[in-house]
Amino acid sequence: MQSSVFIGVPGEMWKAEEGIYQDVRFVVSDCRAAPAQHSSTSDIRQGCPLSPYLFIILRTAVMADSVGSSDDLPCHGIALADDTNLISQSVQDFTRLLHSVESRAAEDGLEVAASKCGHIRVNGSRGPEQQLKTWNEELVPVVTSQVHLGSLVTNDQQSSKGLGGRVSTAGATMKKLQDFWKHATTAWKLRMFNTVITSQVLYGLDTIWLLK
Repeated sequence: MQSSVFIGVPGEMWKAEEGIYQDVRFVVSDCRAAPAQHSSTSDIRQGCPLSPYLFIILRTAVMADSVGSSDDLPCHGIALADDTNLISQSVQDFTRLLHSVESRAAEDGLEVAASKCGHIRVNGSRGPEQQLKTWNEELVPVVTSQVHLGSLVTNDQQSSKGLGGRVSTAGATMKKLQDFWKHATTAWKLRMFNTVITSQVLYGLDTIWLLK
């Protein structure tokens, strides 16, 4: 909650927010057992309109403190939605930045799950000396591609694979909608096409590689 101060939220307001999240309890009920209360101490509360904003504030503070304090590093950190991109020209500088982010995140109970990360090498050495490790010596898997905000980012900087997959997915969706097309008006068809098909093809295209 104290990260709210980073964006200028008055102390009395973030303290009121903190009260909402103290001693949070929830109930899981089914038809076979009596409902029991459980405590919630982490994660985003589903259905809570405030939680995503608080998470974004926390992420912003973590990235600003870690990346902003590393002026000597030729690196960049980008936090988008629930994804984080760290960009550097060398593994050595990248490692220093990653450890800086990890150290700052740990202050708020956050940690990097190396197994869920991907190390994409672009126009660089493929030798074993380029292995990237977290501060507790976990290896970050080297991958040739990674899905980022719905787009496929590849180490060869080609967007054809990702675009091809999008077109295939949209084509499969079109086939599933064939039964609806038979009984729908032209206006409804256009509305569904723009809402469903066009969105599947165009969503997140601002993250793909742009080549000359």
